[in-house]
Amino acid sequence: MASPRPAPAPDPQEVAVRLLALRAHGEEELRRKLLQRGCLAEEVEAALAQLQVSGYLDDLEVARSLVRRRSQARGRALIAQELISRGISREVTAQALAELSEQVEAAAARHLIESAPGLQQQRLAGRLQRRGFAPSQVRRLLAERCTDENAGD
Repeated sequence: MASPRPAPAPDPQEVAVRLLALRAHGEEELRRKLLQRGCLAEEVEAALAQLQVSGYLDDLEVARSLVRRRSQARGRALIAQELISRGISREVTAQALAELSEQVEAAAARHLIESAPGLQQQRLAGRLQRRGFAPSQVRRLLAERCTDENAGD
């Protein structure tokens, strides 16, 4: 009795298109997913090159999009960590984060501060820092909060 043939490796181009239809991916993240799904390495590289030429892979656009979405509730440090974990280079990450304005980031932090009115300063500072906001920015915004609260008394 003949042993069954192993299943052929999936077509990386088809798998990549399905993944990209769900959401944008960076090149490295897509490479990892294709390899995890059993695609052959040389075919993955050819598919990624074709997708780049076709304009379907753009790490900077992926990074910009993620920065826009995440900046509503997170600071630069946490956003940078997520981008790098997705395989976006440090250079592209820095470029995308450079486009994030201080005002947008401060507004997100203020929103988090306002959503926890009874929280102690120290706990609030910890929460903001865990969300990726810089310690200097957290101190400044919490000082503003104290000033605003004292002005209201």
